[in-house]
Amino acid sequence: MPNEYRIGTTVRFSVTFKSGAVETDPSPNSSIKFKVKKADGNVTTKTYITDAEVIRDSAGKFRIDLPADLAGTWWYRWEGAGNAYAAEEGSILVKGTTV
Repeated sequence: MPNEYRIGTTVRFSVTFKSGAVETDPSPNSSIKFKVKKADGNVTTKTYITDAEVIRDSAGKFRIDLPADLAGTWWYRWEGAGNAYAAEEGSILVKGTTV
């Protein structure tokens, strides 16, 4: 079951890339991408370094905060290449207001 959020909240999407058991940044750093497909079908891609919204917290750990501004199911995907090649996908459910 996806995580649930209400319209108007901020959703944090985070990922940890590893090489073996060691938290490692993918290389090159510009290969780190976050993609989100909102309930209306529009897909947005954000790239580390190019887009300031993608934040590096520490080695291998990245995040992006987005406003929950559209009700429905959102799908997301993190991608990294090079020495920490990986992908992580998931979904969230954004619910409308009850007022």
